[in-house]
Amino acid sequence: RVRAIAAAPTTSLGHRCASDVRPQQTGSCNVCLECCHDYISAEGCDSCVAAMCENTMPWPEADWKAPRIHYAPQCLNGPSWHDVAGALTYDGLHHVFQGCVTYLGGWHHAVSTDMVHWEEKPGAPRRIQESWYGMESFDTPCSGYVTLDDEGIPCAGFRQCGSAVGVTGGTGAWDAPMEIRCARDANLTDWGEPEELFFVHYNRWLPYDPARPWKENGTWYMLVCTDGCNGTDSELPCDRGYSIDMWSSPWLRGPKKNWTFAGTMYNTRASIVKNANITREIMTLDYIGGLPGDPLDGQTRVLLTNMGGSEGCCTNTLQMTVGRQANGGEFTPITSAMIDGMWMMDWGSFFPGNFLNLPHLDTYGNLTGNDALRGDATQFFSMARTLGSEDPNSVAKKGRRVAYGWVMSLWRPSASAMSLGRDLSLNGDFEILQQFVPELKALRGAQSLTSVQSMDDKARVSTVSGQQLEIVADFKIPGGLESLPERSEFGIAVLGCPNSFERTTIGVNPQAKLFTVDATRQANSFVQAGPLVPEDTDSIHIHAYIDHSIMEVILNNRTAITSGAKPRAASCGQVWLYGVDGVRIVAEMNVWQLATANNADLRGGGRPPPTPKGRADASFSRKRNNEHKGPK
Repeated sequence: RVRAIAAAPTTSLGHRCASDVRPQQTGSCNVCLECCHDYISAEGCDSCVAAMCENTMPWPEADWKAPRIHYAPQCLNGPSWHDVAGALTYDGLHHVFQGCVTYLGGWHHAVSTDMVHWEEKPGAPRRIQESWYGMESFDTPCSGYVTLDDEGIPCAGFRQCGSAVGVTGGTGAWDAPMEIRCARDANLTDWGEPEELFFVHYNRWLPYDPARPWKENGTWYMLVCTDGCNGTDSELPCDRGYSIDMWSSPWLRGPKKNWTFAGTMYNTRASIVKNANITREIMTLDYIGGLPGDPLDGQTRVLLTNMGGSEGCCTNTLQMTVGRQANGGEFTPITSAMIDGMWMMDWGSFFPGNFLNLPHLDTYGNLTGNDALRGDATQFFSMARTLGSEDPNSVAKKGRRVAYGWVMSLWRPSASAMSLGRDLSLNGDFEILQQFVPELKALRGAQSLTSVQSMDDKARVSTVSGQQLEIVADFKIPGGLESLPERSEFGIAVLGCPNSFERTTIGVNPQAKLFTVDATRQANSFVQAGPLVPEDTDSIHIHAYIDHSIMEVILNNRTAITSGAKPRAASCGQVWLYGVDGVRIVAEMNVWQLATANNADLRGGGRPPPTPKGRADASFSRKRNNEHKGPK
């Protein structure tokens, strides 16, 4: 898996921009800048900045269809990938970096003080001209990570996605070693020169995205995505599935680093869909431990793997696997939990696969729950990474774990957003729980309560309506779900249009044991579905955020679905309960109108950038003075 390279690395940064990059660049600046928001360096890179340029990627549809809760900067409206390439909580600020290849040539940088309001921050890792081991690369940084090194300096790690000339002695032109660049300011807007970490051999082009490295018992570990056929001549499909390989080093970077291959941590063909084996690599890997509620007191670990899609599972969506692993050892799933130790962070790519999109059937070919689903419908939520704790060691240390992912709308591929934050935790059965970050409650405005506790309660329609809502609904089934007769679907209708059958439903199908979001009346091609868990419960809790054309919904803190809809008019905002009779099923639904959090001005502007807290630039600079000396 690791090909030895005899020659010592030589770095030759030509600092040249590609021919399609508009801004000028001097030989002293190591970033090709393509947007006027980029950082003007104190070291004399002013000539790299294109002044007075305009952002040319507005939301592609009418303004009222654009999200106002989800953060959707204009560069996410461009084509190509928008993975959450790195995330870090540092000195009271939350930093999320998403891929913006087409218009930035690298990562976009968003910052928040409260996990609700986000602002673009200038400066992020971008493509530069690099030469390692004979390679010539001028390509965007792929997905990677952001962490703190041994001296507490924020650093971003990744590989540039490709190269024009491969590594001498390598396999192909795709060869590009793993590298790291470290911030030169406390705002993470000015990034230093690259430092090569290690070279990985692949028999074909692979993303080989790394997970954020962590330190455990004095040793650094880093995971990298591969497939099980790496190091062979096998082409796709790979009958060995995907692999997660591990490297270790005494130091993250500097002269004392010594990254060496430590073996394969995990290899499997298994997916959450029965008989849908994975036959290729995964992407945008994250690895976490120390979750709140862990019955093993922080020792349980969770793989967040974005599946590339094959044989019915899963269309670039995020699977979570819970297990045990420590000190450079192998990862062992806890197969008694969830579905053989696996669960989806979001089921938006799944649909009832036997009868496709025929809604309101009691069962799907006599299959129920996960057995009735396919996972290759489309991509809505994917490529997530976590932040939330000031200690970036999100594997070996306990702390808050908040996931942010890439959300695609129905206007694909030209309109995307950052997901809402989700707090991750474990329960006593090693089930992965998730709930929207409570900070979002600060947006609540006018409220209505709709309660159906008996046959005498006739009201079903919320007095609060709109396309910018939070909904919390609790359903009680006194006899349990198994007691309900056939065709007893129930739930919430949203985005209802006056005098029309047009709406989207968020509901429960007890007989099929599925939780569904049906926006097929509003231009979505699929009835999206996930397993109803627990199956034999007598209570259902639904928490939903309706954000114009984007919806995120979580059932019982377990099954989440991100969906998209295209209401035909801004007046389509009615909300009501359905399938609730006040006897077999009773319900209480709270609906809040929400204040605008983001994207108030689709041309930019809005709130000023947040002010950094904590460490001052002066103390940060003192740390940076020793960066070239390496760790002591």
